[in-house]
Amino acid sequence: MASVRKRTWVHGDEKRSKWVCEYRDRSGAKRRKTFPTRAEAVEYKIGIEGELQAGTHTPDSVSKTVAEAGQIWLKACKVGRDGHEPVEASTLRQYLSRVEVFRAGLDAPLAHLCNYRPIMARLALNFAPAWSGRDE
Repeated sequence: MASVRKRTWVHGDEKRSKWVCEYRDRSGAKRRKTFPTRAEAVEYKIGIEGELQAGTHTPDSVSKTVAEAGQIWLKACKVGRDGHEPVEASTLRQYLSRVEVFRAGLDAPLAHLCNYRPIMARLALNFAPAWSGRDE
């Protein structure tokens, strides 16, 4: 269960405040994220509770980057996985070129992209043959 609270402190002569969402992840580690407004913190809390209940939450600090996930995926395509044959060389070259298109965001934690359904949908369409074990 997540909670939202207001955190206030004094910096010099100025009183400052932020809203904090605190929760425990699946491993029991305490996590927190701060927001400028209560509405943002509550929205995050609702999302986190849903992810925790569904078992899909990955904290940013332990999430693989897009680059790391891409390398794992490309290796699986190259050598085969889960009983599937490796993809053909031409298909692998095509996948490599598609990964290049997304090069700008490769340092972002993979967990961040899960909130961007249009991007994930586009990736899924581009990479669907590899995920399904079929060649294009």
